[in-house]
Amino acid sequence: MWGIGWVLPRRWVVERTLAWLSRYRGLVLVYEKRVASSVAMIWVSSIRILLKKLYPPLNEEGCS
Repeated sequence: MWGIGWVLPRRWVVERTLAWLSRYRGLVLVYEKRVASSVAMIWVSSIRILLKKLYPPLNEEGCS
């Protein structure tokens, strides 16, 4: 149905989200022994990504 080279919009959203989350070392390398700790790391990373999107830094010095 879709031509070659077209990416489904929903798939793109999922791939982009996973790419953003993979920037956080705590999610790439699993240090936690409990699943709850890993889930908490995903929540913290997601919140940080959303806050950076909602409130971008005012200058270049504030970027992290």
